[in-house]
Amino acid sequence: MELSKRQLIWSRQREFMADTTLTGAAPTVVFGRKDAKSNKYITPDAGACEGAAGLFDGSVKSFTVKSGTYGGSGRGSPSFRTTQTGNQNENFAGQLNYGLNAHTEFDAEALLGFTRTENNTRGPSWTSLSASNGYFLNANSGKLETWSRRFAPEEIGGAEAFNREWKDRAHNLVLGVRGDLQGTSWSYDLGLNSSGYKSKLNRPRLLATVDSFFLGAQQGVNADGVPICKPDSARLFKALTPAEYASISSSNQADDRAWTRNFSATADGEVLQLPAGPLRAAVLAEVGSQGFENKADPRLGQGLFYATSEVANVSGDRTRWALGTELNAPLTRELTGTLAGRYDSYKFAGRDTSAFTYNAGLEFRPSKELLVRAQHATSFRAPDMSYIFTAESRGNYASANDYYRCALAGQALDKCDFAGIQPNYIKNGSKDLKSEKGKSWGLGLVWSPSSEFDASLDLWKISISDLVTDLSSDKICATRPTAAPASKTSAARPAWTRLPACAATRPTRCCARARSRRSWSTRSMRRCKAPTASTSAAATA
Repeated sequence: MELSKRQLIWSRQREFMADTTLTGAAPTVVFGRKDAKSNKYITPDAGACEGAAGLFDGSVKSFTVKSGTYGGSGRGSPSFRTTQTGNQNENFAGQLNYGLNAHTEFDAEALLGFTRTENNTRGPSWTSLSASNGYFLNANSGKLETWSRRFAPEEIGGAEAFNREWKDRAHNLVLGVRGDLQGTSWSYDLGLNSSGYKSKLNRPRLLATVDSFFLGAQQGVNADGVPICKPDSARLFKALTPAEYASISSSNQADDRAWTRNFSATADGEVLQLPAGPLRAAVLAEVGSQGFENKADPRLGQGLFYATSEVANVSGDRTRWALGTELNAPLTRELTGTLAGRYDSYKFAGRDTSAFTYNAGLEFRPSKELLVRAQHATSFRAPDMSYIFTAESRGNYASANDYYRCALAGQALDKCDFAGIQPNYIKNGSKDLKSEKGKSWGLGLVWSPSSEFDASLDLWKISISDLVTDLSSDKICATRPTAAPASKTSAARPAWTRLPACAATRPTRCCARARSRRSWSTRSMRRCKAPTASTSAAATA
């Protein structure tokens, strides 16, 4: 049994992080009222900000900047930001080994874990009519206005009330039988594994009624379709009670789960006696399934919560099976050969993908201290599930250079109007991704002059086809012209050999998959593990 707990650490608990104005940043807007046409703040009524001066540890006051006067605080953001996530863990594990007889052993292993995690990155805030254009016609002033409000810990019952919380539960169960066949050199190992993970997220949110709470009932629309409201400005600058805040807030939930189930069987032993020693063989069979399901709160994007959009549920599963064999043969006293083959088959998303892979190797030991080795192998990996079934998501890059448009404009990159833009992107999974295939070659030697010292030198060459990886914004936006444009006004478009332009107004599509390699090893059949070529890749890197 293992129990642990780690407390949250808040930015406000560190003096140098407790106030953003200490580093020269502008105070966070707590009460903001803007003229939507001029984008200038409308000066609050006398004493409006002072009436809420007790918020954010008494740091709220009027600030005047180039764009006008607003009520703000340097503690607006740090009051809700955690620098260390809090968590609480309860883990339980047990293991049982039982010898049924002299040739058979049963073992079982169970693990069960519970985790509660919470953090906070920002407090609740509101901007008027953010679901539409963000501004309204104030019938009292006759102006198009945008109102904004950031809520303080004192108003919501403490910053902890806005924490996001995850409750996770995980289990893993392994049952196995191993032993040897009496009267032979053969041994076997049977294993059944089942694991699962469930996570429930609780996320506080404002309700959509927050608009009417501050602006009152909508009075209609003007000729341009802009909503008309007749709000009391004093309500915007009034500190709320926790009960008032509770009337305009709630929380949404999300449920995620994943599972795997596998059965494996291996056996190894001597097949026949060769002049230099016994020919050993190993066989393997595996079958399994895995899946996941991410269920979003169906209330999102339905008008209940403030500023939310609908989130699609995502799920997927796949089944697989594999057969493999391996031979280890002493060809001479100094030379040993290995040969292995494996067939893998996966079924998912209405399609099948499969491949046969092999590994061949030689080990030459001219002396007790020196070993020379060489190998050639192929590898296969089905697409990762998360990149097959991932739902579409949208966002924007913080900064990117649109080389194509700079070239069309005839501008140098350091002076280009299209450098440092923030292009949009769309990212989604694809059920048509191909399986990764690879080949590797290796040559090396090991020198062991004593039991306390050894040194090795290996040379690897690895080739991977159909590898999909993350592309940086710079890579996506990179342009590869075969010829530069004739002039700025040329109607002809330069030819591009690889990637499309990255226009700021046009989303770019990318599909990412970060994957490790898996290939056969000649020393792993016994424990029924599928080795990877990551060691080889690391050596190459």
